Amino acid sequence: ETALFRAAKFAGGGGTTDRYTIDYRRTLALLLQAGAAPNVPNHNRSLPLYFAREDWVIAALLAGGANPNAPTDRPPLIEHAAHPERVRRLLAAGARADVRDVHGTSPLDVAAGAGQLASVQPLVAAINAGKGAAAARAVMGGSALRSAAAGGNPQVVALLLAQGLPPDVDMLHLAVSGGHLAAARQLQQAL
Repeated sequence: ETALFRAAKFAGGGGTTDRYTIDYRRTLALLLQAGAAPNVPNHNRSLPLYFAREDWVIAALLAGGANPNAPTDRPPLIEHAAHPERVRRLLAAGARADVRDVHGTSPLDVAAGAGQLASVQPLVAAINAGKGAAAARAVMGGSALRSAAAGGNPQVVALLLAQGLPPDVDMLHLAVSGGHLAAARQLQQAL
């Protein structure tokens, strides 16, 4: 890991080790000013943006030239999909909402499964932007609605059903087995 990677990864942890106190805000700023490359992955092909756990770290990395769409097996938007402010910040920086990781998981899948309506809304809007309804549905896929059924937030389920995503019986069973009766009712009515 580069020094910039470690600063981004550990920022927000208090900055105190057994020997030192580290001002990560200043360290990150100095590294970026000195020309540290924010798109250099670690040995696992993860980017500093992926490990940034604080909104200010994400903002600093983006301002320092971090590319939210840099090639990686672990796209930052997927990691941060359950955090609405991070989603908005990454989308505003040009992150692709239709990205998937090596397992086929999308940011929408993660946000829907976490029941984060405030993350799902901008992701759906970004997917719909400039696409026809059929193309947007293809990008969203059935996995987002399946995740929403398992997560159980009825508002998220309603939003995805309104996008034309088709429910199936397995989704209904996921909602029922999770005790998410309001979401289950919506899925049952849509079936």
